[in-house]
Amino acid sequence: MKSKKKITVAVLMGGRSAEHEISLQSAKNVIAAMDKKKYNVVPIGIDRSGQWYAINSKKLFLDENNPKKISLSTHRTEIIIKTDHDITRTCSVTPYRKMSKIDVVFPVLHGTYGEDGTMQGFLETLNVPYVGPDVLGSAILPNDFFVMPLFPFLILLLSKDMKSYQLLLKSRENLEFPFL
Repeated sequence: MKSKKKITVAVLMGGRSAEHEISLQSAKNVIAAMDKKKYNVVPIGIDRSGQWYAINSKKLFLDENNPKKISLSTHRTEIIIKTDHDITRTCSVTPYRKMSKIDVVFPVLHGTYGEDGTMQGFLETLNVPYVGPDVLGSAILPNDFFVMPLFPFLILLLSKDMKSYQLLLKSRENLEFPFL
């Protein structure tokens, strides 16, 4: 029986936002949970200045057990992103001469430049598939000002009947915002 080819997943972490450490902590958990029999994980760190790095060691983080001090490993190489502008929808990450072909990107970025639609738009510009909501969903969902008017409609979609709709709508009065 022919074995399936592993999917190569680039996990983006860090970033320029104030939630840099939270992103690293989340990425640590995502990478640990990924089935290594199915996926080749390519960890890509983005430092606070916005520079992208391929992490070149098994130890991806410094101070990984301290959520306030966690940081990217110093064993890293600046990378260049090159896309194949054909229908394959892949990109390559080039740390100097070594090439890793990426099948899909898993952005584990929090805050500005990560979960606000910016990274999703960048990845769509590169024509690279990624995990999570699209540009519009990422831009709107973290913003309570835009989500609140949609709330009754979202509840209606989740409700099985009018009675449960009224019950869920009434529960809205007890929510504290922001709720995302």
